[in-house]
Parts: sequence; structure tokens; C-alpha cells
Amino acid sequence: MEKVINESQKQQLECVSYSSRYVLGLFYEAGTRIAVPWAAQYIADNPCIRFISIDNKKRNIESPEVGPSLVVHTTVTFGRDHLDSDPAEVQQIILSHLQRLVPSLPEPSSIKCHKWRYSQVLHGISLELWFPSSGSRIAAQHP
Repeated sequence: MEKVINESQKQQLECVSYSSRYVLGLFYEAGTRIAVPWAAQYIADNPCIRFISIDNKKRNIESPEVGPSLVVHTTVTFGRDHLDSDPAEVQQIILSHLQRLVPSLPEPSSIKCHKWRYSQVLHGISLELWFPSSGSRIAAQHP
């Protein structure tokens, strides 16, 4: 039987690692106003929260029939440290940090906490290993 990948490719794949994080979605009733001057914000100095966005505002699809939603991404460190924690406890920790960052937030009608085990590649593989210079070319890294 022919091997699909060679030993070098196998070893490189075994070394691939990913970051983990949590994402929290807060959902609001139609007509709710989230009184902040931004659609999205990168948070550089919080140990828990890295990114917050008012999703419908960020996508420029505000509607009087559909309530806004707020999306919160945690830091990689927080995700790693809480990877196997109880999701209800993680949700409360994220909410407490969010309340300190954005104290004017209204009460959401629902909340969804999601563990994103494979968020981003931390250590990947060389594309040259999979697409050698034998005529194959990558047209664009980010099409």
C-alpha cells in the first residue's frame, strides 16, 4: 500500500499546535441600544478579554427588527488556562471582566459561551513541504 504522506510530513504535522480561546455571545432584544462609540475594539491590557464587537454594527446591518449582539473573544492565555474549566464558571469570569470594561452594557436576553479549542495556528508547517518548487505555485496567501 502506498503511503499518503512521507515520514518528514508526518513529523511536521505532529508538531502543529493551536491556540484555544473562548467566545461569548450576548444577544439583545430588538430596539436595545448599546451605547458605545465603536463597532469593534481590540483590548490590549486585559488578562481575559482580547476583542469585543457589536456584531451587527461591525457588519453595518443594524435593523429595528433584529436586536444587536455583542461578541467577546478571550485572550489565548485565558483560553489555555481555562480550557478544561466548567463553561458556566468561565462565562461568569468573562462577564465580570466585560462589565468592568463596558459598564454601560444593558442586560442581554440570552448568552452563549463557546470553547474554541482550535482557534488559530500557533506553530504551523512549511508550505514548501507540501507544495515543492516542482512547478506548483501559491497564487496568494490571503486571497
